[in-house]
Amino acid sequence: MYGSNSVRGASDAVHLYLNEIQCSLVAKTGIPSDRYHLGKLTLEAFRDTPETVLQMNSKTPIETANQK
Repeated sequence: MYGSNSVRGASDAVHLYLNEIQCSLVAKTGIPSDRYHLGKLTLEAFRDTPETVLQMNSKTPIETANQK
């Protein structure tokens, strides 16, 4: 579809990783619908590999503009 096997391979790897996170989350909570909860999936991914989190900035563009 994209003309490159590396793009498809990367896409497959992302889907496999998300599936692993989804299965892990459902196994922990016991709630099957959690596999579609983006917030819970993100938190589970951060718990799984905390070294990948560099910084989280919760400021909005409006708050940043008001500080100048």
